[in-house]
Order: sequence, then C-alpha cells, then structure tokens
Amino acid sequence: MLFAVQANNERAFQSIWRFTETHLQRSDALFSWRYDPASSPHITDPNNATDGDLLIATALALADIRWGRPEYRDEAARIAETIRRKLIVKYKNYTLLLPGVEGFLRDRFPFAEFLGINQQQSPIINLSYWIYISFTVLNMVDPSPVWNELRESGLRLLTSTPTPPTEWSVISEEGQLEPAPGRPAEFGYNAVRIPLYLLVSGYRAPYLHRALLAVWGAPSPRAPFVFHHTTGSRIDHMDLAGFRLIHEIIYCGETGRPINQNLLYVEPQTYFSTSIYLIALNVLYTYQADCFPSEPGP
Repeated sequence: MLFAVQANNERAFQSIWRFTETHLQRSDALFSWRYDPASSPHITDPNNATDGDLLIATALALADIRWGRPEYRDEAARIAETIRRKLIVKYKNYTLLLPGVEGFLRDRFPFAEFLGINQQQSPIINLSYWIYISFTVLNMVDPSPVWNELRESGLRLLTSTPTPPTEWSVISEEGQLEPAPGRPAEFGYNAVRIPLYLLVSGYRAPYLHRALLAVWGAPSPRAPFVFHHTTGSRIDHMDLAGFRLIHEIIYCGETGRPINQNLLYVEPQTYFSTSIYLIALNVLYTYQADCFPSEPGP
C-alpha cells in the first residue's frame, strides 16, 4: 500500500486495501498477521502484528493526502486510535510499543494486580517495530503526545546498550535493554530494519551504525549476517539485495565510500527483501544521494 501511494497508483492501492480490509481486518480495526490461502479458515493466527498495523494506517493517511480521500484518513485514524489504546504502554520512564495484543505482557504473579502488589515485569518489545515516520504521520490523524513519547523512548533505548539490540528485548531493572528470556539473543532479519526505519525517517544513528560495522565490517559477499548479540559470532547469512543495501548505506554514511553499483540493478527477490530494498532506495534518493556511485558522461 505504501509503495502504491508512492507510485501514484490509486487503482493498485484500492485493490490491495480492499483485500486487506475484507480478509485481514479484525473488529477492533487491527489486522490478523497470518493469512494462508491454502488453509481453511485462511487466518491461521488472528493476533495482530503492530508494525503491519502502523504501515497500513500510514499508507491510508498518505493516500488521503495524495488523492483527497477522506474515508482513508478516517480509517487511518481508527487504526491509530486502537494502536494507541491497546498497544502503547508505560514501563518505568519509557513509552513502549507492544508487538501484538497477545503474548508480550508478563507478570511474575498472576493475581498481583488484584492484591495491590506491583509485580509487573518489562513487556517484551522489538525495536524493529518502531517505525518513526509512522509516528509523525499518525499524529496528524490521531493527535496525541504519546506518538512523540514513543519516538523519544525508542531513541533512548537504542543508546542504552553499547551493543546492537536483540530482535526481542526486555528492559532491565536499571532501565537498559537486554535479551528477552527464552528468545534467541541475536541481531537478524527483524532487527536489520532498525537502522532502516531510522534512516527513512531522517535520523542518523552513528552509535548504532558503528556497533553494526564493528561486527559486519565492510560490505562483502559474506556480509551482512545474523549474529549473536554479545559475541558477534555469525549465525546465518543475509545475502539478498535488501539487506546488502542497508549495509552499504550504513557503510557509506560512516566512510563516504559509494554503494556497490550492481545493487542498483537487481531483480525482485523475496517479498521481505524486496520491500526493504525499495525503502532503502528511498533513503538513498531522499537523504544520501552522495552515496550513489558516480558514472562517466552527463
């Protein structure tokens, strides 16, 4: 939907939104995250995925701006209000985004609340769900200080640990990020979106970029890769174009070396990698045009 807005393709946008609204949207305005056309029913997990909800609402709000469709703005506001009410919580001095309605709040003692005992633990969070540009757009359709609080908390959390964050994290008693219990302590396919969403929102995060380059090194056929949070040991390769382009942009921002020209001429790959690739191209054109390789001629 976002790419359809950017391509000024209203027909494609309407088609994608019609499917999304008909088959994925729940009664509370959020969206079931797992759809399998081979299953019956097609929805195999009705829980939402908050990053998807944010992107859908953002696309709807931008579609109204581009094409003058107030019904899209109204729907964006309805989704944003539900996100704000159901998925944004306070813990310690942070405003946090739950990755989904179900499964991310934790209590040490199930009946503590009824007994007046404060036993709440940090919820499980994923900083790759912080889509900073969405917070700006959704504040236009659902004005609230919470959106800016969410932005500020995400930026503070990123600086609370000297190493790149894990995919799934909790907040320690000292107010710092640490790996979520029972989840892999790694930086990988989720977390690679953290620098991307910062960059496409106009933020540079040199502390995060340097920490990543300390592990990945210079772009190469063997980098970037999924790695262990504390040891930096390689777990899996990430060799598709979307992941490689993020690495190239980070490296160019820190060293001034232009990106690999071959990455500008790639065929679509997986849905996830290609989506990331298109967002990364936005970063290049909007903020880091000096990272394009120079070519001879006019």
